[in-house]
Amino acid sequence: MAFARKDLSRIGGSGYGATVWMHTSAEAYAVVGADDYFKPAITEMAKGDCVWVVDTSTPTVYITYVDAHSASSITTATGDAVTA
Repeated sequence: MAFARKDLSRIGGSGYGATVWMHTSAEAYAVVGADDYFKPAITEMAKGDCVWVVDTSTPTVYITYVDAHSASSITTATGDAVTA
């Protein structure tokens, strides 16, 4: 399954600080955390932005951030899992 903009929500951030995003998907984190997965939102996201990835199939939350960002590529860092 490909990235769907409707699954990405801005949940915080203003001014010069980083933005916090939440992405919800039933896809495995290995898919969501892959390079350029968030490319359709590249004009909205910035280096240093925090991303909470909610895997609804497990359920698990991964906390990551935008590690690299350019006009043509976006990469997130390896996420840390938060489980019950």
